[in-house]
Amino acid sequence: MRLKFKLLIILSLLISASGIEAQEEGNPWNGLTTKSNFINYKIPGKLYFYQSFLRGSEFLYNDWNYGSLVLENGEKYDSLVLKVNTFLDELVVFNNRIGAHIQIDKNAVSEFQLNFKSGESVLFKKKYSEKIFKGYRYFQVLYEGKLNLIVWYKTEEQLTSNYRDALGMLRNSELLTKNNYYLELTNGEIIKFTPKRKSLASVFPENKKAIIKILRKNRNYLKNDGEIIRAVERIESEFNF
Repeated sequence: MRLKFKLLIILSLLISASGIEAQEEGNPWNGLTTKSNFINYKIPGKLYFYQSFLRGSEFLYNDWNYGSLVLENGEKYDSLVLKVNTFLDELVVFNNRIGAHIQIDKNAVSEFQLNFKSGESVLFKKKYSEKIFKGYRYFQVLYEGKLNLIVWYKTEEQLTSNYRDALGMLRNSELLTKNNYYLELTNGEIIKFTPKRKSLASVFPENKKAIIKILRKNRNYLKNDGEIIRAVERIESEFNF
């Protein structure tokens, strides 16, 4: 049994290593040139080795995407190839020069943007809270105004029925991602809510009843990001924050 276990570990390491080499073919990072500032190793980080064999993904998007990065010191880097690990809450970049994945130092990051082939893009900003989650997290910015609507994607391991992974090992858990919605108020306070009328209205106790009434009148059920954005926009326009 010990020998079998050791062989499985060696096999998993070989798969991880070969995965890095295989991913270079037919993927967008092959287009990186020396115009990318990252080629000069100015972005702090460390080698990224994490790989899960559980069902599901530790990444928010399975595909690598071109994007840009802004550091806390104001430096901006374009033409990077990025992935967001929502299990670790970390940003990973592919370094074409050394052929490796790099986990960027979160302390150095201010914000980053992912650009999709469809032409759409999403913006993430690093936020800090002492009250709710204590520390720094990466949030996607859905709406920016007097009120900021942000979402934190958290991937967690959850129990499921038994299955065998890519190595043939029996598993009883999988990775699932949950959307956690927050409002950032004008004073910088970050408050969590669920996509329901009463929960969103409860962020503003003094106007709770009026907000619920407005959302009912507009038939807004907060069923998707678009409806949540419209709700925040309406609240912002109706009340003085």
